[in-house]
Amino acid sequence: MTLPAQIERFVADYCQPTTRIVIGLSGGVDSVVLLDLLAKSTVDNQQIIAVHVNHGLNKLAHNWGLFCQQLCDNYAIAFVLEPVHLTSASNLEAQARQARYQALAKYISSDDVLVTAQHLDDQAETVLLALKRGAGVLGLAAMPSSLAFNQGRHNRPLLNIGRKEIEHYAHRHQLHWIEDDSNLDCRFDRNYLRHQIMPKLNQRWQGFSENLARSASLLGQSIELLDELAVIDYDKVQAASGGLLVAVVGGLSAARQNNVIRYWLRQHQLVMPSQAQLQQITAQMLTATLDSDPIVEVCGAQIRRYQGVMMVVTPQPDISEQVIAWRGEPTISLPNQLGKLEFSQHHYSDHKDTESHGIAKNDCTSPNIDRQTLVRLIAPRDRQVEIRFSVVGSYKAWPIGRDKRRVVKKLWQEFNIPTWQRSQIPLVFFDQQLVAALGVWVEQGYQGCINQPNVVIRWHKFD
Repeated sequence: MTLPAQIERFVADYCQPTTRIVIGLSGGVDSVVLLDLLAKSTVDNQQIIAVHVNHGLNKLAHNWGLFCQQLCDNYAIAFVLEPVHLTSASNLEAQARQARYQALAKYISSDDVLVTAQHLDDQAETVLLALKRGAGVLGLAAMPSSLAFNQGRHNRPLLNIGRKEIEHYAHRHQLHWIEDDSNLDCRFDRNYLRHQIMPKLNQRWQGFSENLARSASLLGQSIELLDELAVIDYDKVQAASGGLLVAVVGGLSAARQNNVIRYWLRQHQLVMPSQAQLQQITAQMLTATLDSDPIVEVCGAQIRRYQGVMMVVTPQPDISEQVIAWRGEPTISLPNQLGKLEFSQHHYSDHKDTESHGIAKNDCTSPNIDRQTLVRLIAPRDRQVEIRFSVVGSYKAWPIGRDKRRVVKKLWQEFNIPTWQRSQIPLVFFDQQLVAALGVWVEQGYQGCINQPNVVIRWHKFD
């Protein structure tokens, strides 16, 4: 099948007149050929947007962005330059890949299709890299030609096309592209395979790359079967919160435990854990004592457990020592992207007045911190008001509806607040007195009253 025919098949299978196609445009020969093919296809160029991710790793990166911009202008295709920042010099290949896809995901909404230019030789290299890592079936299946991505799909329409055919097309159509000198640096594993190993293997065994890619495709069919089994198990082990029920997972065979955990992590868009990490997850989450708080780090996320449910948690910086004073301003911004607090002061004469301001009675028994983001308190008068995120030692509180004071740690447990959420909940203090844990409880004696000044605090959370 010719390259144009390959693209037309992709368009027929995955693109509707309303589909937006987002192309990851590096400026290299592969992505330039893919852009040219799309621009000359039956797709309206108004449906295409090219995104160039600048990793900032090369001194010429700025010029590459300008080249891609000019290229898209020539095709009358929309262009976006997306800069990303890598946090360390370790494992640059994996880190750059993860940052690139995170940047591209921002442009993929429902029914959109991300297209990237990986080809048959890339697939063969990916299989060998997976073998080097000791990967399982999912890793050895390498790159699927089509998969769900963000709210849309990710397609690789050139995956069964060899590098030589792509380069031949580029020369025949007199295309121009960027030559990234880092692609020659054999310190990187993929470059070492590409320049040192694959040529010898293909010379010794003709069609070696094609055979590796074919094996990956066959393994992809095995993954489909494993996924079908994982869906059956996932329906049984999934908790209402989206986590996994530890006791139910523990009742599966070891192979099915691993399979459903991998499937679950993929639903959270996480890179697959190594075998050692997977063993850590099963060992710590399934066998730890009930009162322990095990943590397993996986690809920038944490796997944690609370009250018999294992969950994926995004680590947050420690803000337990932060104190924010309120001096009468209408809003206060919270750290860690927790949102903002909005303050208003009222004097309510009766319940109707309360309802007219949209103020509901405080629900002090709800364990769900997302359900209550508004409290009405007695006015602090001359007392200092502070927002904190922790209490000291065995500090006790007396929530409305409870019969006595309890240590705050015990209250968190009674209100079913996981350990990692507790330090992210704004605590309202009048002087040294805790008067409210926003979204969880209000202290006895501090709930707003009719016929006296009140302060209303609304917690507007960021999505």
